[in-house]
Amino acid sequence: LSKNPEFHSAWNYRRDILLHLRDRSDFVNFLEKDLDLTVAAIKINPKVYATWDFRRWLLGLLVPLVPEPRVLWEKELKLCALFNEKDNRNFHCWNHRRWAAALAQRADADEFGYTTAMIAKDPDNYSSLHNRFALLSRLCSGLDPLAREIAISQELAWFRNLVHVAYKSESLWRYLLLLLHIAPSQAPAVARICHQVLQHIILPSERKWPLSVLSRLPGRDPRGDLTELRRIDPKRTALYRALEARAAVPASAPLPTPACLTDEPLLARILGHLSTTGNPVLATVLALVCRQWAGVVSQVWTCLDLTRACVCQHATWLSPSPTASPAAAAASTTTALPAQTTTTTSAASSSETAAGPHPTTATAAASLASAAIIGHAIRRARLMQSNPGSVEFLLGCDAPCPDPTRGAPGPGHGLW
Repeated sequence: LSKNPEFHSAWNYRRDILLHLRDRSDFVNFLEKDLDLTVAAIKINPKVYATWDFRRWLLGLLVPLVPEPRVLWEKELKLCALFNEKDNRNFHCWNHRRWAAALAQRADADEFGYTTAMIAKDPDNYSSLHNRFALLSRLCSGLDPLAREIAISQELAWFRNLVHVAYKSESLWRYLLLLLHIAPSQAPAVARICHQVLQHIILPSERKWPLSVLSRLPGRDPRGDLTELRRIDPKRTALYRALEARAAVPASAPLPTPACLTDEPLLARILGHLSTTGNPVLATVLALVCRQWAGVVSQVWTCLDLTRACVCQHATWLSPSPTASPAAAAASTTTALPAQTTTTTSAASSSETAAGPHPTTATAAASLASAAIIGHAIRRARLMQSNPGSVEFLLGCDAPCPDPTRGAPGPGHGLW
């Protein structure tokens, strides 16, 4: 392990050895020596999950056996600080520090001060900024609204001094957007910071992040900012055009139905695909589509019922009886189908019969799992129709794309 810390089996074997030594009087010495071993392993490779996990396991055994556990936790925090000096973006070390700080009952304000010092050394340290935001959220959660606004104002003042010397840091600008989640009313102050920085930037390419923040501020028309972003960042032109199209639609306006969902030939091809393959993924996608556009719910139900029947049919073929035939399985399956789907299912069974060998056991297991998924999708689709607001829309439509039937941008690509 001192040569190859990524030998996970060796760490687990070492756990077994230590557990067999628990009754010895010098058990604490074994634990302390293994703590030294983990330090040596971290120096070799500080980004191995097994090493950090083993160290936490050792500390869990050692803490009840020492008279002053707090001293042990303070040593852990100093060790994390030492490793952060070597690599301040190692999330393994930051996770370990948060764990040790919680068990040491270290005040959030003290940890907040530690992040201030770390960010002053490297403003682009996104690990420190992430930890800082988590601490700030906890500190502000117990404050009244006025005190929270004052705290965020102080944080924005600290940020303003920092961003003027590190305005190229993406991490800083994303941290600025996070602050709005705690105090949305500070959007005007955030806009002022962005404009102040933009006044001192000469190169157009360096204006990207301030403009990106401005385009995301609530209550602001982002189209002018997005137009400039499209000019200085041409690789993301499609994204900025999509955001402009979204900004042009009032928030209360319903989303238009994409032409691809009213295209009867296209839906017929989808039905034909489902009848021959029983694809549960496509069926689930269609079920989620009708969360946004309820006009095709009946067609989606047909797709889902047909798909479930096809999948169950594949699983039925693997019955224990060696004399069971695909035709008999198809006959037993089609009885549960709607009238309009019986023909296509029979065709599917005949095509499967001509295909040759029956599915394997692994395929049967996958088919049974798919049948359960499809049954859930059917229940979801019916619930969506009866109460659209009761089900979370899992596959969001935030990323517009070209409408496949028109070649123009349209919503809903997150599903298709």
